Amino acid sequence: MLSLCSLCACVLLASFWLRAFITPPEKLEHPRIEDRVSELYNTVKDVPRSQKVGDLLVTVASDRVVCYSHSPLTRLTECIHPYLESIVAIGREHVASAPDLGAFMRNARFCPAAYGACMGEKHNSNACAKVEASCLEYVYDTFWRGRPFQNK
Repeated sequence: MLSLCSLCACVLLASFWLRAFITPPEKLEHPRIEDRVSELYNTVKDVPRSQKVGDLLVTVASDRVVCYSHSPLTRLTECIHPYLESIVAIGREHVASAPDLGAFMRNARFCPAAYGACMGEKHNSNACAKVEASCLEYVYDTFWRGRPFQNK
């Protein structure tokens, strides 16, 4: 009886093992970066900018574009860090709620991609700086505005 159970268990394990190696693995679908940027652009291009912060964000986006035009090698040190510091400073000064700062920073880094997608469609730097500012407004709305202060 014991050997019959052992034999059944071995056959069962062997069938699972063979199936794992004979059956081709499913192809994993990862979203392409182009699709994600397109989705971001379509989400944020019509987001209204606030009166209080909107013009400041357009200025920050325009300054980033000017900085990016100088040298691709210095974009990280001389452009993106001051850009992120500026938008955090604007949020701290003009938004009265507590941010999810980590998520805010991770998502705000993608707003220049909305500018790039806009440039591919409109070829107008001023209009695309406004789209980037709308993206930043969207990120503020999602990860900063409306979040209550937590009492701990």
